[in-house]
Amino acid sequence: MKKILSLLLSITMLLSITAGMNITANAEVFSGYCGAEGDGSNLTWSLNENTKVLTISGTGEMMGYYSENEVPWNSRRYCIASVVINSGVTSIGDSAFENCDSLISITIPSSVTRIGDYAFRGCNSLTSITVDGSNQNYSSQDGVLFNKDKTVLIQYPTGNTITSYTIPNSVTSIGDYAFENCDSLTSIEIPNGVLTIGDCAFENCDSLTSIEIPNSVTSIGDHAFYSCNSLTSVTIGNSVTSIGVGAFESCGSLISVTIGNSVTSIGDQAFYDCDSLTSITIPNSVKSIGDYAFCNCDSLTCVTIPKSVKRIGDHSFDVCNSLSDVYYLGSDNEWKNIFIGKSNDSLNNANKHYTSTDPENPGGSTGGGGSIGGGGGGG
Repeated sequence: MKKILSLLLSITMLLSITAGMNITANAEVFSGYCGAEGDGSNLTWSLNENTKVLTISGTGEMMGYYSENEVPWNSRRYCIASVVINSGVTSIGDSAFENCDSLISITIPSSVTRIGDYAFRGCNSLTSITVDGSNQNYSSQDGVLFNKDKTVLIQYPTGNTITSYTIPNSVTSIGDYAFENCDSLTSIEIPNGVLTIGDCAFENCDSLTSIEIPNSVTSIGDHAFYSCNSLTSVTIGNSVTSIGVGAFESCGSLISVTIGNSVTSIGDQAFYDCDSLTSITIPNSVKSIGDYAFCNCDSLTCVTIPKSVKRIGDHSFDVCNSLSDVYYLGSDNEWKNIFIGKSNDSLNNANKHYTSTDPENPGGSTGGGGSIGGGGGGG
């Protein structure tokens, strides 16, 4: 009887071990629908947790999603290393792969005609995007996603570890979020020919040290260089007419800014919290300075403002506690005609220096005396 019990126990243990081995060997596969047509069954998705490959198959459009939380594979996005989209799929939905932080590569077939917003945003391990050469709408070069004729740079792979990148000469537009979170890049060369820089295009590029925006660029999008913490110098070309909201906000190492002579407006929060900036010269094309534009620039000691400026927004120079001198390229009376919004005590209390005199103020300055030039014109 003891021998029989011992044999049964041994068989039970062996079955337990074998079962455990089978569970390990046989990877679990998850699947479902992700199509945009009818019940969504026009497209299916399949995720193999062993190979970490997500495969999209079927015919037609993919569902677009308001956020990654709605994507059917969201709960397992942490294990997706590669995405294969089979021929027949015609679109990649909004936020389809957003914040798939382990995603390394994706292959896009010739059948895809539309890629939705935020499709690859937050894919911080992504090193390569490959587009089938016969695709009529998109292309890839060195793992970077473009439109077909490479005039629009859509997505630079965030996980690429190279330190410098030269944008191809064919590019005229840098898309929204195109280089967001590209931590390895220390330098980017923007060719003369680029016309627009999209919203958040270089946001959180923490290693980027300097940027030169060529004369061809006409607009810089909102938060385009937000929180580029190593950025020390910026040169803005002479064709830029507007600097977007928060364009250089929280660039804490920024010490030098040259603004081109076609800029007419400096957006709200454009240089908010740039607390290493010591001086700024605003060109005589600027008509308005937005709310909070230079707020919290605590190292700012002097600013040069042309008489073209008609409006200085609320909090534009709030908490600029080191601001001691304002050099105004006009008269005392012209200064008084500028609309200056609320909470600009740092600006209002600084010494004013004027380049032309009024009968009421023959000395041409208030508070500190002196004239334009010397230390006041730095930028």
